[in-house]
Amino acid sequence: MAPPNRIRGGNPAPPDIGDVLLLSLKGIGIAGVFAAIGYVAAAAHQDFLGVRIEANTVAQLSFAAAAFWFDSVLVVLQQAQIHWASAVATLLLLALLSWPHLLPARTSKSFHLASEFTIALLLIVASAGTLLLYQLPTIKLRDAMIVGFCVQPRVTGDGFLNARSNRLWSLMIESRGLGGVCRAATNSDGSGKENAERSLKDGYVLCFLTVVVGWCLIYLRREGHPPQWARPLRMIGILGLVVNTVMTPFAYGKLIAPTTMPYVQVRLQDKLEPARTAHKEQQTRPAAVARWLESDNLLLTEDDKGVTVLHFENQVSWVMEIPRTEITRIDIIDMRDALELKSKNHKEYVLPPA
Repeated sequence: MAPPNRIRGGNPAPPDIGDVLLLSLKGIGIAGVFAAIGYVAAAAHQDFLGVRIEANTVAQLSFAAAAFWFDSVLVVLQQAQIHWASAVATLLLLALLSWPHLLPARTSKSFHLASEFTIALLLIVASAGTLLLYQLPTIKLRDAMIVGFCVQPRVTGDGFLNARSNRLWSLMIESRGLGGVCRAATNSDGSGKENAERSLKDGYVLCFLTVVVGWCLIYLRREGHPPQWARPLRMIGILGLVVNTVMTPFAYGKLIAPTTMPYVQVRLQDKLEPARTAHKEQQTRPAAVARWLESDNLLLTEDDKGVTVLHFENQVSWVMEIPRTEITRIDIIDMRDALELKSKNHKEYVLPPA
């Protein structure tokens, strides 16, 4: 009798329409998740800067999602190299929790139940901790290019989340070497900047690994039925993991996504003005006067219709859209940090205590 996947004569059977449809749906689902991650990360980054730019094309969302994955993996590798002992301990813990589910026949029932309880408890504690310490406090960090530089006006009160929001904001300022602008405590040898950057990255790595390791443990435990007492704990852990999965790209857009942009000079179409002469009655031909977009400008987007720049002038910054027909030349001078330009001319505030 011929195998079920072959027909007579040894030729492979045509693919089943159900399998093709299932693979197509899986591909669409993966693409949708990828686009959703890019959308959340880009929206959070724009919300942090206070820059509202429509980003809904496939290329824009794909680029934002790719930047999220690349930067996240890079940050994890960097921090694993610094905290190598913690990285080894995490791998050993993951292997220990996975062992009963990879080889159930070689482990005792008590070891299996202990792994069930530890996985559920670990998901609950890690999800709640990252949500309270990093993800929820980042919601109030917004409009950095609009409001005051050293304080966040929307972060008011003495609550725990407000204190964490202020602490994260101060770390972001110090990590860019701008702590002295706001009278923040920084060391003269620059270690304050390094410590602040390390603290931000450590927190984000904790959020990212909670999601990745959590779903890996859930995938390993997908077979079989957990004990009755473990089901409520497991459901709470999975619910927290789902929330963390959504909030991790959001935290990336607020805390990790780079704020460096191309620093540009934009030359506009020449403006025709009457040439000056000694005699007013003498007829003159209009003279072309070159015009450059003044002050500091950071390039946000560029397409066939025009360019969008973040314009800084007189202690105010705003988004400026310039049609392509009005532009004759764009020069990219350097890469500059938007927060650094914001700190150049601002009213001095005292950073509130964390």
